[in-house]
Amino acid sequence: MIKSFFCFAVILLSTVLNNNTLAQGDILTILHFNDSHSTISPLGPRTASLEGTQGGMPRVASLIGLTQMSEPNVLVLHAGDVSIGDLFFAKYFAVPEFQLMQSLGFEAMAVGNHEFDLTPDALLGALAASFPPGGGFPLVSSNLIFDGTTPQLEDYIEPYIIIQKGSVKVGIFSLLTPETNVFSQPAPIIVSEAIVEKAAEIVTTLNLFDCDVILLLSHLGVELDQVVASYVPGINIIISGHDHYKFETPITIADPLGGTTFLVQARSHYMYAGKMKLEIDADDVQLLDYELIHLDATIPEEPAVKAVVDKLVAGIEATYGPVYSQQVGYANAFVDEEATDLLSLGAHDTPIGNIVTDAFRSAFATDIAIQAGGSTALPLWKGPLVSADVFRVNGYGFNTINGLGFQMVTFDIEGQHLLEGLEFGLSKIEKNDEFLLQVSGMKYFYNGTQPPFSRLSGAVINGSPVDTAAVYSVTANEAVLQILDLLGIPYLNVQHFAGITEFQVLTDYIINQGGFIHPKLLGRILNVGDLQSRGLVLANGWMNSEKGFYLQDLSMAGKLFFSINLWNRYFAGTPAGWVYLNLCKTNFRFRSTECEWLLIENSVATILGKGKVNRGGNYGFLITAWSEIECTECSQGGLRIIIWDIDDGERIIYDNLQPRNINGGKLFIKNYYGDEVLPIEYQKDLLKLKENVIYQWVVEERDDMSEADKIFGEKLEYFKILK
Repeated sequence: MIKSFFCFAVILLSTVLNNNTLAQGDILTILHFNDSHSTISPLGPRTASLEGTQGGMPRVASLIGLTQMSEPNVLVLHAGDVSIGDLFFAKYFAVPEFQLMQSLGFEAMAVGNHEFDLTPDALLGALAASFPPGGGFPLVSSNLIFDGTTPQLEDYIEPYIIIQKGSVKVGIFSLLTPETNVFSQPAPIIVSEAIVEKAAEIVTTLNLFDCDVILLLSHLGVELDQVVASYVPGINIIISGHDHYKFETPITIADPLGGTTFLVQARSHYMYAGKMKLEIDADDVQLLDYELIHLDATIPEEPAVKAVVDKLVAGIEATYGPVYSQQVGYANAFVDEEATDLLSLGAHDTPIGNIVTDAFRSAFATDIAIQAGGSTALPLWKGPLVSADVFRVNGYGFNTINGLGFQMVTFDIEGQHLLEGLEFGLSKIEKNDEFLLQVSGMKYFYNGTQPPFSRLSGAVINGSPVDTAAVYSVTANEAVLQILDLLGIPYLNVQHFAGITEFQVLTDYIINQGGFIHPKLLGRILNVGDLQSRGLVLANGWMNSEKGFYLQDLSMAGKLFFSINLWNRYFAGTPAGWVYLNLCKTNFRFRSTECEWLLIENSVATILGKGKVNRGGNYGFLITAWSEIECTECSQGGLRIIIWDIDDGERIIYDNLQPRNINGGKLFIKNYYGDEVLPIEYQKDLLKLKENVIYQWVVEERDDMSEADKIFGEKLEYFKILK
């Protein structure tokens, strides 16, 4: 598709500079939103009275109104995906959002992929119930191929539009991701893959209309947005959607003629708005300012719109019960949803992925449960939870029985085909976590340095490697079966649970946990890299343990003493040594019995293993250690420590939530490759540090000194080898 761009180059070169001459310094202000997914009422965190404190159309209304009062020439745009994701859609489809957008002055919206999830007929029905063709704002999409069988829908969708703002003429076009053809239901409409050619064609047309600003209101995703901008000259601005990225500042892209395209995206679900201020002087478009505005509690809710939303909420509760007005649980901390930096070594399971898959497996008692990263939508915020919050976690699905999301299925799969599915899930990790499989009942490891479909290093179920000939039972949502069919991965013994949805299963799980949840990060998914490095972590000292970290007694605060002495004997998967933790104000002493992984990248170490608390039980631990300077004994560093009870559903016992600065003591992290040895200038200091580590352990444990001498002797032998 890129080659055919060049046939447009001569035309574009002659037209891209022929814009109207304007009065010097004309200002255009653009407010933009994307991927709102019918989230009309506010999100968490919630107050004690269960009021949401961020997002929601009442805050959108306030922001638009305030901006229109204070700024000239305000253009309000939406980059697509108002459909699917919230109880508002389950009850009303997209009608309330379309109507509110119209009343608030939105002037154009891109067609998003989720607009076609229930077929073009559903989109037409929502639009027709909202306003007549030409009676509201236009939807825009330039790469839809209509076959003539959907003429009423075509009346609502334009390939491009031109909007006059003062003396500034703005040409707007839109492109939709071709993945829509596979993962949604646009038929009989086809989404063209010729995005570069179509962009070049539309830019040429808009220049013939003497547009001063050319704006791509995109639902391609940032990767393809950048491709288009790099091949097609004359696009001044890209308002992007689809990825749910939060860009604090615009991305700048050079076009083939030396011009600059500014690309922005504003997260999702009306949590943020982008505010862009441009100055247009003849053929020159300059970015004066950009602000990503958090629609939090500092922005008041517009009363009239809030009254409308409250009435809609009452209608939802009349159908589904007190899903906004009754608390169903409490989150002890923020429960994150997205896996990021997947090419970095370390743990890449997510707290949302873990709680969702644990809920699935608990409900149906299968060997494992899986959930793709792209099937989860939002985190859970610390504080009170209502059912609407739980729904939004897995909000993308829909069913015709109750509308409350995807329904549950169980099925069997051979180990060989399970591994194929995991490998596919790892194939796009350079881009995002959309296909990465979050899991329960298993762990898997991968090498992010390998190319797609060669990344999976291993997988374990019930403590044993996955047997390629064995059959395993799986719980998932019904959409997983569609993906397996698409990939040609066989499965058998499907049981479909009509009307039982992800939403119901997750809600029941939270209630069965006593309504109390804590984010789980357990190292179920590890990027272990190529295993060529060795590595060493030495640490001793203490740090503050705040209230809420020790989940056995949330009121407990004090000092947590630590001793960490670990090294990889041969490569990254062969750690030896120990981890000791002592929470002084309570009877909590953790001692490692097995260290499974020590992974070091730059100055960050990931440690995963098992141990005992007070000499008993079966506990897992995950530690992330960071040092300000690698290979230097450093007091500037920190530890994130998580301990869980393996025999009690992996219940979290201790979690300090994020790397905390060490207060007393030192931290040393070093990677080794091949025959590399520890620099001689560090060895004396490290031996002294080791003495301190062992002394602290002996004092705390009151064990026989001969045992400590033996352990210390082993460490001395290790350093002799390094020399």
